Amino acid sequence: MNRVLIVEDDPLDMESIYMVLSGKFILDTAIDLYTAISKLKSNPPDAVLLDPGLPDSQGFQHSIDEMKKHRANTNTAIVVVSHDDDPVRMKAGIAGNADGWVTKGVTMPQDLLFHLQRSIAMRRKCRNVEEGTPKSL
Repeated sequence: MNRVLIVEDDPLDMESIYMVLSGKFILDTAIDLYTAISKLKSNPPDAVLLDPGLPDSQGFQHSIDEMKKHRANTNTAIVVVSHDDDPVRMKAGIAGNADGWVTKGVTMPQDLLFHLQRSIAMRRKCRNVEEGTPKSL
C-alpha cells in the first residue's frame, strides 16, 4: 500500500482529506512545513498532499520549492491541494515541479484520488526509466 503525507494546517480540511484516503493509503500528517520536511527526509512517502498556504511558509511557491528541494533523491510525488483555483497559479505550481493540483471543494474526493494515483504512477514510471528497469505499473 502506498504511503501519503498530508500537509494541511486547517483541521476541517485535514479531516476531509483523511476520510477520503483512509483505507486506500497508509497516511501520515503534518500541520506545518517544518514538520513535513522533517518527515519527508526521515521516511520519504510515495506522495505528499501539500496545502501551499502554510503558516510557516514564505508563500505559495516557497512551499512547493521547499518540498521539491527536500525530496531530492526520492520519487515522492507532490500534489498541491488548495482552495485557489486560479488557472495561472495552477499552471505555475505544476511548472514549479508539483506533480498535480487539486482544488478543494465539491469534486475534491474524486479529483484527489485521480491526481494522487496518477502522480504516484508517473513518479514510479520515471524511477523505473532512470534505473533502466521498465516495469509495468
